[in-house]
Amino acid sequence: MKKITLIVCLLAIACPKLPGQSLPPYLSSSGLIAWYPFNSNAQDESGNGHHGVIGVSTVWATDRMGSVNSAYHFNGYSSNIISSDTFFDIGMHNYTLSCWINSDSINNPHNGNNNQNILNTIPHNGMAISYNWGHTNKYSTWVNDNPTYASWNILGNAKSHTNITATTWKHIVLKKINDTGYHFYVNGVLDTMYHTTLSSITRHCKISMGRTDTTHATETFLGRLDDFAIYNRAISDSEIVNLYFAINGVSWTCVGSTNVLSSFVTGGTWSSSSTSIATVSTSGVVTGVAVGTVVISYTVGTITGTFPINILAAPPTGTISGHNFVCVSETDTLTDTTSGGSWAMANNRATISTSGVVAGNTAGKDTAYYIVSGPCGIDTMKFPMTVYSLHQCDSMLEVVHLTNSNNGITLYPNPSKGNFTVELTNCKQATITLFDIAGRIAEERTVNETTSQNLKYQIGHLLPGNYQLRVVSDGKTYRERITILE
Repeated sequence: MKKITLIVCLLAIACPKLPGQSLPPYLSSSGLIAWYPFNSNAQDESGNGHHGVIGVSTVWATDRMGSVNSAYHFNGYSSNIISSDTFFDIGMHNYTLSCWINSDSINNPHNGNNNQNILNTIPHNGMAISYNWGHTNKYSTWVNDNPTYASWNILGNAKSHTNITATTWKHIVLKKINDTGYHFYVNGVLDTMYHTTLSSITRHCKISMGRTDTTHATETFLGRLDDFAIYNRAISDSEIVNLYFAINGVSWTCVGSTNVLSSFVTGGTWSSSSTSIATVSTSGVVTGVAVGTVVISYTVGTITGTFPINILAAPPTGTISGHNFVCVSETDTLTDTTSGGSWAMANNRATISTSGVVAGNTAGKDTAYYIVSGPCGIDTMKFPMTVYSLHQCDSMLEVVHLTNSNNGITLYPNPSKGNFTVELTNCKQATITLFDIAGRIAEERTVNETTSQNLKYQIGHLLPGNYQLRVVSDGKTYRERITILE
């Protein structure tokens, strides 16, 4: 039976789940079923739980970015990493396999086929990609319609146009399209297209990275492998280019600030889709100009990768609304036209809750602050306030008018000669207090469980002048000036 050597590392399959972990910006999460970045482990970081089990003699290595313990080295005869479950369906109508490889040598002296296997299903005769099988100096793709029998009747040793190389990082992608089409890519460029008439049956297999299954244990990759990804769709050519360029950076920057982009692939040219929003230097330094979204492009030869960036501004604090005073032991509410901020007071004369409710503590001057923070900084709006003592709040000398509109409480007539009515509607309980100009209680009444009641006052014994009426109902306080005429 023929042996296989896989060079792809991106497979697309089964129902995807959005990843719980953070993915690199160049890796699309749409349709991603498995993602093995080999960050000090063989965990599937797509969030789908198809973790790899590390075999013997598989050791940590440095990846293409120079990061230690971020790739695996395979010894050419016994190393492997196998998925923990049978999640890859060879009968999927569309899938994509992608990975990075760096072989120590073109030749593998440990098996007669000179094969270095990069990817293989378990069972063996499902799908595979190999490196220099049979001394062809090519990448080979192998596909069978049914992995239960020893054959490769869809693609058997389908060779690439591109020759293999050793001691150099290469990016490989195999894409299955609409059941019978297979496209093979090397370093972001379409290398070979295959079209068949057969399609594979539905069969869920394990994935063996770096080696064939146990029936061909010595057909193992000799070198480093990294960044295997598996999709259940045929990703676009532009997505493949983005995987190859692996542009890294932050997906936002601020107006007037910079953001540095970089790519593993050197020698390219950077450009901006709109220099009125952001510019980019020859070395990949992006400078925000105005608020908006811009696409930064990186071109090497005939292929171009893209990296969208949002340009943000400092957060606006908006406008604070509310009374510029509060009484001791009472509350009032401030609001701001910008949501998502936090409230604070300058000192302890008043406190303020997360929802903007101000509570008076001690009489004096204070300042409320509304603080809005974001990735581009912090903005603060201040709102001066006065905390009045109870005597000040109840004295018309200090506070001429402290009214909180009707809310079912009506006073008439005003002014009067001492005969006036307080009409209460839908008040469960109310305490009505009349203060003279010195803050002394002239009269006080309590009303319980009333849905509609008129309280008539005849206060002929009071001297003409200004008085204050305070109504405390359902936890709220209402005040109004009353004028008694001669």
